[in-house]
Amino acid sequence: MDESDTEIDSLTIIVGWKMFKISIKAATSIPDSLLAKIGLNQHGETVFERDPKMFRFILNAHTTGILHAPRDVCPCAFREEMNFWKIPLKIVAPCCWKTVHENDKEIETLKLLIKEEDKLSPNTIKGNKVSQEADAIFDTERFLAFAHKDKYEKKEHVSPDTIKTRLWLFLEEPGSSTAAKIWYFVYITLVVASVVLIVIWAEPFARVNPYFRAIDSIEFMKRNSTLRMLYIGIPDTIKVIALTDPHPALFGIDVVCMFFFTMELFVHFCASPNKRKYFNDIFNVTKFVVCVTMIIAILFEINKHWFVNEHNPNILLGKFYFACKSMNALRLLLLFRLRKLYNGLHILLLALEQSLKEFFLLAFSFGIAVIMFGCLIFSAEIESDMFPSTQISMWWALITMTTIGYGDYFPTTTYGYMIGSLCAISGVIVIALPVASIAGTFSDLYSRNSDLQRHKRAIKDEKKDV
Repeated sequence: MDESDTEIDSLTIIVGWKMFKISIKAATSIPDSLLAKIGLNQHGETVFERDPKMFRFILNAHTTGILHAPRDVCPCAFREEMNFWKIPLKIVAPCCWKTVHENDKEIETLKLLIKEEDKLSPNTIKGNKVSQEADAIFDTERFLAFAHKDKYEKKEHVSPDTIKTRLWLFLEEPGSSTAAKIWYFVYITLVVASVVLIVIWAEPFARVNPYFRAIDSIEFMKRNSTLRMLYIGIPDTIKVIALTDPHPALFGIDVVCMFFFTMELFVHFCASPNKRKYFNDIFNVTKFVVCVTMIIAILFEINKHWFVNEHNPNILLGKFYFACKSMNALRLLLLFRLRKLYNGLHILLLALEQSLKEFFLLAFSFGIAVIMFGCLIFSAEIESDMFPSTQISMWWALITMTTIGYGDYFPTTTYGYMIGSLCAISGVIVIALPVASIAGTFSDLYSRNSDLQRHKRAIKDEKKDV
C-alpha cells in the first residue's frame, strides 16, 4: 500500500495546534460521534480549538471502544468534552463511572441552594444579582436573562412604588430594610412571650379563682358539694384549669398576642402578590391555625360557662378547649421564620425536606420490624400473660427498638429474652442506617452552602475592586 492510500484511509485532526492521526475505521467505530461524521464526509485535516489533553482520551475511546476519564480534569469539563465530540456515556469504563459522575450530586446541591437563595432573597426590582451570576454557571436561560437584565427585571418583578409591594417586603423580607429587621425581632419576641404563656398557663400561681378570693380550687371543690359530685373522677389538674381563670395580666398579654398575630396574618395575606399560592407555605398555614386556635381558646376563657357549670358540665366542649389550647404550642414553629436571617437554620430545614425518602424508608423498615417482633414476643410470652394482646406487644417492640425501655412490659421467658435482644439490636441498626444518610445530606448541604456563600462574597469583593 503506498503513501497516498494511507493518507486516504486516515484522518488528520488538529486539536489545540497538536496534530493527531486516526484511521477512518477507528473514527467511525462510534456511530453518531463527531469524528465518525468527519470520517464519513471528508478527508484531510480538520482543526478544533479544544483541549488536546482531553482529546487523547476521546481518541483512545475510538481506538479501543472504551472511554477512560482523566483523574486530573474537572468531571464537568470532561463531560462537556464528551458532549462536544458526541461520545455516549454507555462506553465509559466501569472503573471511571465514579470519576465521570463525581460532581453530579454537588451540582444538583448547588442548583438547589441557588434556587433557595432566590426564594429567600428580597423580591426587589434589582433582585439577587449575585445568585443569578452564580446560577449562570448551570443555567443558560438564567444567564441570558441576566445579560438582558432590564427586560428580565421588568417582566418578573412588580413595581416597587406601590404601597402593597413595600408592605409585602416589610413583612416578608427582613433583609429588605432596617425597619423590616426590627419588625422581625418584635415578631419573634412576641412569639417567645406567647410560648412562655403556654408553658405556665396551667400553673397554680398563674391562675385565679373566679368564685372566691383563693387560688386553691381543690379547696373550693371541697366546699361546693354540687361541683364535687359533678367532677368526681376528674384529675386535679383539669379541675384547677376548669374552675379557675388565668391571671388578668397574663390573660391580657395573651389577648394582645392573639390580636397581633391575627392582624399580621390579615395584612400579610392582603399584601401577598399571589394569594393563590399564599397557603402553599407551611409557615402561613401554621400562622392561620395558631390564630384560629388562639381566638377559640380566648373565647372559651371568657365564656367558661359553656363547659363549666354547676348543673351540667360539658366534658366534650372542655376537651375541645384543651385541644385548642394545646395547639397554640404550634407558635414555636413560627420561630423558624428566622431562616430568612440565619442561613444555617434554613439549611437545617432544607436538609429535612430533602431527606423525606430516608424518613419514609425509616418509617417503613421500622414498621415492619415492630410488627414482626411484636408478633414474636406475643407468641413467646403466651403463657406468661405479660403481653395481653398483639397491640401491646407491638408497643413493647416500638419502645425497645428506640432504646427507651419504659419497663411497663418485659419478657420473662428464655425465648422472650432472645427475641428482646434481637429486637433491641435490630432497632439500633434500623435507626442508624437512614439517620446516617440524613446526617450526610445535611453535611453536604451545609458544606456546599459554605462554598456558595464564599463565592458570592468573592464576587462582591471583586466588584468593589473594579
